Amino acid sequence: MADRWATPTGSSRRSSPSRFYWFLIVVLLLGAALAATTRIRAQESGSTPLRLQWATFDPLQLDEKLLTGALGLADPEKAPYQIVQFRGPIEEAWKADLSSAGLEPLIYLPDYAFVVRVHADASLAQARAMPQVRWVGAYYPAFKLSPALTDGAAPADASLDLRVLGFPGENQDSLVSALRGLGAQVTSVSDQGWGPTVRLSLAASQLPAVAQVAAVQWVEPFYPMKWSNDVGRGIINVNLSWQRMAAQGVNLYGAGQTVAVADTGLDTGNTNTLSNDFAGRLVNAYALCRANDWSDHD
Repeated sequence: MADRWATPTGSSRRSSPSRFYWFLIVVLLLGAALAATTRIRAQESGSTPLRLQWATFDPLQLDEKLLTGALGLADPEKAPYQIVQFRGPIEEAWKADLSSAGLEPLIYLPDYAFVVRVHADASLAQARAMPQVRWVGAYYPAFKLSPALTDGAAPADASLDLRVLGFPGENQDSLVSALRGLGAQVTSVSDQGWGPTVRLSLAASQLPAVAQVAAVQWVEPFYPMKWSNDVGRGIINVNLSWQRMAAQGVNLYGAGQTVAVADTGLDTGNTNTLSNDFAGRLVNAYALCRANDWSDHD
């Protein structure tokens, strides 16, 4: 009979539906485990790209012949800035290991990579031997130029209005001197902590030479700032509200107002070292779940 199993004694018993369901569950679990293992192996052996403005590519498959000429390097191993790509999401201990090899992590690059400063005692071989390191290679001059400067390049004699960003810690005066030596007309210089920023005008023919300056991190066209939200006030009728409330003697300009913000914390959590955005303006701060610690850990 279809719903009975024969036993060795010739007797029969009704099959248990639960036994079939347990069998099905085991099969599904085994299938899921196998699929997960396959995904992990694929991830381990698959491509992990670097996503730069220059291109998205797997550095293990990078043809360095593409990085020769004016935007290449005579000796990539001696470049003062290198890229280190890890095998997965970066751990703080991995960054510490790099520092111990004389490579200072500076700027994150997706996926799982850092631009590092190469110190005098650095060992690229030591870094490459680390099990968590996937690839180490030079930060080429070609990587420094915005595609807006290289796609449909301007005539060689055209004067370009540029913004040049130096690496954090680079000497501002030395960078400006190097750029002026290439014929740059410097308009302004500033450093907000992430590297000296120089606004300048320069002949398009000199772009490769600018990218070859070791201290230069990035070069892009200068885009003048402009209003991007100067019509919202009218759309939501703020002016009308001001007028109506002013007629009643009420000030809606925000002067003298106290604002409460609930967030993950505020800056350093120390009133003596707060950013200028908040210094001298903080009335009080309250730490919830972290006794006396209202710094921003995120």
